[in-house]
Amino acid sequence: MKPVSDSGVNHTNRSSVYEGSLRSDGRAGRTGRQLKEAGRGTEKSVLKSNPDLARAYSDLGKEAMKQGKASKAIDYYKEALQQEPESAEIHHNLGLALFEAGKLEEAKAYFSEAVRLNPNDPSTRANLEMVLSKMKPVLGK
Repeated sequence: MKPVSDSGVNHTNRSSVYEGSLRSDGRAGRTGRQLKEAGRGTEKSVLKSNPDLARAYSDLGKEAMKQGKASKAIDYYKEALQQEPESAEIHHNLGLALFEAGKLEEAKAYFSEAVRLNPNDPSTRANLEMVLSKMKPVLGK
């Protein structure tokens, strides 16, 4: 089972999952394009060019997830939360990265906080339910 995107559709390939599920307010695309255009080793340039550190770290986390680097994304999202601890979007994305890394207990905590911060978000609720179902022991074994 994969995380659910905003459309409520389960995706099967990694790129679709994270491009569809990662939250963005529209500013992320600009930084993501800058990252792609500049190539590797651009962390410092992205952080310098983006005065909103939470957004910059979040954007770096999104790029890391698209590249299949969940542990790097986790680090970036945790940095983003240092700057913006009440962001449901960042909590949601950190939950996705933790899920991908197999850290279900931590993913549950961040999805739960995202739901607390934005209780009307159906995709975060669906992802929390998915994590909870993965955590349940299989009956009869």
